Amino acid sequence: MKHISHTKRLLLLVLICAISGFSRTANALILPTPAVVADSVVVSAKDAAKAAKDAEKAARKAAKEEAKKARNHEKYLQKQAKKQAKREKEQARVIARSKKEAEKMAKKLAAMKPQTVWLYGAGLNFLDSVVYITDFQHLDSIYIEPDGELRDYYAYTGDLKFYLESHYGLENETCAVFYMTDEKKATKRFSKMDAKLRKKGFIINRVSRDDFTFQRQEKEQLTQ
Repeated sequence: MKHISHTKRLLLLVLICAISGFSRTANALILPTPAVVADSVVVSAKDAAKAAKDAEKAARKAAKEEAKKARNHEKYLQKQAKKQAKREKEQARVIARSKKEAEKMAKKLAAMKPQTVWLYGAGLNFLDSVVYITDFQHLDSIYIEPDGELRDYYAYTGDLKFYLESHYGLENETCAVFYMTDEKKATKRFSKMDAKLRKKGFIINRVSRDDFTFQRQEKEQLTQ
């Protein structure tokens, strides 16, 4: 007998059942659709649940990132606020210190009295071996600033520089004025400087008091 495959036997059975009136059995055998649909529904539900779970996970992650950014921003603002407070505190300290120093200087200026100053000037070109030194002189009613500087110091050096330019044609001389309120100390310092310059080989050109004298600045008279 010729062998019949399983598929053919199944189809033959369905045909016999249909002929015999067993339509329900044939339909059950031919159309297993409900089972397939059920499987599809189950698969779709699983995908939807997975998608929902992934979406929830992504939302939690995004919320966590946003919270982290918010915390970092808050820390940054707090840090900047501390820096600003520190700067303002330092500025206030500087202002208070400056005010205190200004008040202290004002008291010293108010307590200053005119003095007799012994002084002499010198002009030197660093490319020349000749030094121009004035005679030893003194000025009355001169003020010494609280820091020890002669008031209008640069006006006196300017006078000497102008004299050297106008009488000797010296345009590159650097001028300085040396002064003290004690005559003996000033005389000693003058002598030591003169000897030291000669020892180093400089040629001393003495500027006579008859040719040049320091004059008290009119500005000092007006400010007192």
